[in-house]
Amino acid sequence: MSPVESIRKLVVFTGDPSFSIVSGLRSILDEFDDVSIDVLIHRPKRKFSELVRSQFRNLKKHGVSWIPYLACEVWSRLTLRRTRGVVNWMPILVGRYDLDDLAATGRVRVTELTSINGPDAQRLIEKLSPDLGLSLAAPILKKRIFDMPRLGTINLHQGRVPDYRGMPPAFWEILNGEKSVGCTIHKVLSALDSGPVLAETEVPIEKFSTPAGMRILLDTVGNALLVDAIRRLRAGKGYLREQAGEGKTNKRPPLALERTLRHRLAKIEGTSSNGRIIKDIALTGYSSVKATRRYLRPTSTCQKVVVLLYH
Repeated sequence: MSPVESIRKLVVFTGDPSFSIVSGLRSILDEFDDVSIDVLIHRPKRKFSELVRSQFRNLKKHGVSWIPYLACEVWSRLTLRRTRGVVNWMPILVGRYDLDDLAATGRVRVTELTSINGPDAQRLIEKLSPDLGLSLAAPILKKRIFDMPRLGTINLHQGRVPDYRGMPPAFWEILNGEKSVGCTIHKVLSALDSGPVLAETEVPIEKFSTPAGMRILLDTVGNALLVDAIRRLRAGKGYLREQAGEGKTNKRPPLALERTLRHRLAKIEGTSSNGRIIKDIALTGYSSVKATRRYLRPTSTCQKVVVLLYH
């Protein structure tokens, strides 16, 4: 590989083009002005029977607490869908981090696929002939897909490998009393999070750290690490190390275990778990009502100006 300008065409595999992922792509565009990106989004069409079976599996794993949890998730998604129009009114604040705005640069193309591992995806990747693949919140990729880019595919993993493969980020580390959470860029192989490491760092766990708060930090650190990894490959440098040992692959914990960790963190903070739940419900309700009102105001004559003050 030549030492410079050898990686110009990237293909991104994702199932969730969230703000953190889009901001990472923006960082890549800002850092490398000769790079173009094709974003392939996995949008499967699931049958109603499959959705029902999935919910029964979750009910069996998590118990009856899955029902109110699912209700909150559905409400949050409905609220987000209603407020997407509100976000578009603030291009100065968020326009740089919207996938449509990235596409408007002419350097990003977005394609939705019913299966990111299917034949349509394979034909598209063959046509694109990318130099490097990026797996960012993607479903598990098949070897025939992640091997297609010239240099293979790398994955951003929020965890130290091989000790903390899988998900969710930061949860198991905090539960186990670790002092830090790893953030790793590694090559994608068939076994989950098992490839050689290209770049890695650590984010310290503070006294009052929570999994949600750590994920925000890891998103920021991970995007910077991704740029460093691409820069490293463009400079012709190899991988840092192979993963040693069997390691451990984690899965999503039962809701009961999530509650256990919340209770433990509440004791550290000196607050009651019930009080935290009440506050969360109140905040969610308040923000949902405010967002809905902002969405409806343009249809009336009572639109207001929001002034943000940093103190």
